[in-house]
Amino acid sequence: MTRIFKKTIAGQLPMYFIIWVCLAIFLVSCGSDERDDQLDTNPISPSSSHWGEVISIAGHDFGDEQESGIVLFGGDVIASRVISWSDTEIRCIVPFGSTTGPVTVFVNNVLKFSANFVVEDGGEMIVHLKPSLNFSSQLIEDISGNQNHAIVEGSVEWVSDQFGNLGKAICLQGDGAHAVLRNEGSLKRFARLLLSANIDLNESRFVEHNSMTIFHKDSCFSLEAISTGQGVELVLSVRDKDRVWSLAYSNPQTDPLPNGFFKATAIFDSSKPLLSIYVDDELVASNSNYIGEIIADVTDQVYIGTNPHEQDHFSGIIEEAFIF
Repeated sequence: MTRIFKKTIAGQLPMYFIIWVCLAIFLVSCGSDERDDQLDTNPISPSSSHWGEVISIAGHDFGDEQESGIVLFGGDVIASRVISWSDTEIRCIVPFGSTTGPVTVFVNNVLKFSANFVVEDGGEMIVHLKPSLNFSSQLIEDISGNQNHAIVEGSVEWVSDQFGNLGKAICLQGDGAHAVLRNEGSLKRFARLLLSANIDLNESRFVEHNSMTIFHKDSCFSLEAISTGQGVELVLSVRDKDRVWSLAYSNPQTDPLPNGFFKATAIFDSSKPLLSIYVDDELVASNSNYIGEIIADVTDQVYIGTNPHEQDHFSGIIEEAFIF
């Protein structure tokens, strides 16, 4: 009896082996399909979009609230408007000036997420200034790769940025200290130009009808903060190739500027035509009057924090500025 049992099992071993191999192949195949599905699923929805549009980032360990969390586009442009933040999903606005590249999420300076994202707005980052004492106390580094560093003129105080990183922002006291681009290039035609800066205005230094310069290119463009008596408004002025000036300005009553750090962005676009101002990537002003192209060298004689006439000095903190 024992002999018969052994013989029966031995005779069935090849069949058991075949079944086992088939089952293993099936399980591996299913696992591979599952991994392929995971690879095909983009954690950013949609996977491409325009400036000012809402996207969703799916992940984990983001934390229930933003607190010390930060979202970066292209490695260095901060998402100023976060609509919602949970442990597994972040919804935010694609920041103006961002470019195609990785979207990263950091929580307490720890990388929690990274995935590629396509920004469909064309253009080229010309200057991206990020103050850092590690780079220089007399220059502000251009991290765009174009080497258009800005010179610090006057006495500035190196302070922490909005995330508490020491030496990553400059404080101007309204006494004429500023930064200026002096990288002589060539005149170019621009159908569109974007100016943006992350700033913290010292509004206590304002008097009525006083102005503070954020950007200034003589006889070409300026972005200023102006006290009106009803609040502080942002004003964009642009002169086109036909020497026609156009302006757009925010309403301090309907769109008061935030307390503390905020992102001020101004866009000139002759193809629409349109002048626009955004605060933390939210539209606060626009002007659709006709405006033509501008012709300028935007890497030279562009002042940040004052103008060449030694007027309208900025008082507050600047932690980032870029021209796109």
